[in-house]
Amino acid sequence: MRKLLPATLILFHIFLSMMCMGQQPVLEVKSFEYTWLGGNGNTHIILALNDSVKLRMKNSFAKAVKARWNVELPPVILSARPLPLLVYKPKFKPQLTEKQPGKWYLFLQVYETGPVYDPGTDGDPAFTELDLRCKIISGDNDSVITDKTLTVNILKMVLPPDQVPLKRLPGYPDSFVQGFDSIATWLFEPEQISQKTIHVRPASIFQQTFYPDKPVNRLTFERDIFGINQLVSPAFTLSPSAPTYEKTGIKRNVGGRSIGGAITFLTGLSSSKTKYFKYRADYAFKDKDSTWHCLIGYEEEVVANRERVRNENGSFSMQSSDYTFSARYLDAHAQNVITINGDTLATFRIANKKDPFALASYDHMWDGKDSTSVVPLPPDWNNKIAEADMVISGTTGKDTFSMKTWKGKRIKEFYINDQLVTTVTGKPEPISGVVFHPVSTRQIKIFTILSWLPYSYYGGIN
Repeated sequence: MRKLLPATLILFHIFLSMMCMGQQPVLEVKSFEYTWLGGNGNTHIILALNDSVKLRMKNSFAKAVKARWNVELPPVILSARPLPLLVYKPKFKPQLTEKQPGKWYLFLQVYETGPVYDPGTDGDPAFTELDLRCKIISGDNDSVITDKTLTVNILKMVLPPDQVPLKRLPGYPDSFVQGFDSIATWLFEPEQISQKTIHVRPASIFQQTFYPDKPVNRLTFERDIFGINQLVSPAFTLSPSAPTYEKTGIKRNVGGRSIGGAITFLTGLSSSKTKYFKYRADYAFKDKDSTWHCLIGYEEEVVANRERVRNENGSFSMQSSDYTFSARYLDAHAQNVITINGDTLATFRIANKKDPFALASYDHMWDGKDSTSVVPLPPDWNNKIAEADMVISGTTGKDTFSMKTWKGKRIKEFYINDQLVTTVTGKPEPISGVVFHPVSTRQIKIFTILSWLPYSYYGGIN
């Protein structure tokens, strides 16, 4: 027994040493934050208003740390805050004033550098850029466990053309948050990854569609090199030509003797003068042996700036710049027409349906495709201003007709004698349609042309 005891003690000490050497460190979070430049972002709206989103992002980093080092991330809330006033880049200083053996210290920062806009996206960001920095320091000997930087571009997938985007969100929140599973994994990979891209589902307005009658037919449109094809009965093709424009007059001319000009001359304060020119656009469509024309009246606004200048003899005179384009409007008073081979088929006027500056009042959102993704829309995630809808009213033959748009002009409802007969979906071009009551092929072609017109070109009514 005396010989066995020392051997037993030796084995026991070896076991304790192995246990100590294999003991996992305790992770302490020193900084864990998401920051953005005040007033310059959109992603942070999701974070600042929803604690569950911040918790899910925290869990993404916790899973990545666990997978890499088998270390638990302690309970912590992702701090989401804008940068202080006049600070344009966050500081990242992973420094320790106190440390303990057996501990690792985590410093992590996600900085939203801001949304990047594409001029062709109508105010919708092309992508959102994030810069991530992370450092883990060992309390045993100040050794660096990891020191990583990563830039991530968050791109939204293409939204179905019949949907209204939520422009303040970088994507559908659930899809955006799921993306952080990949972001956290990349950040803690053993090798250095400098840049990555993720694609998230977009967020859009959800509005329930209620039809008073059952459909009797459905329309399917397809655009190709030949034109706009309506593929189901009554099938047809309308081939559009480039529109032509004709100046028809001047609506108003505010000249140099205006009050603004007098104020500029007397005070030296700059002013402007404006002219409004009337135009008519001609949209032509070939249809077999016939040619359709849709004539739309609109106005253009041009502006010139005025300044007071001192002459060499000490006197003052007015100086004006050249007129430059300022805005374009559909003319609410114009008598617009659709003709075929010179015969008038329809006459109509176009007007705004509601105040174009009214606040958006949508209450649900979804990803634009999956009906199970419909969720309540918090007011602070809503679009600031609802895109103005419009009404067309006129006559075709002996009947009255109208077109009412909603959902930001993506759905057009057509009425004949106040009865809903057809809806056409799609912006800027028709994609599909539903027919509720029998209509003629000629009427469907009229509705197709009115659905196709590029109303957004006339920004004053958009």
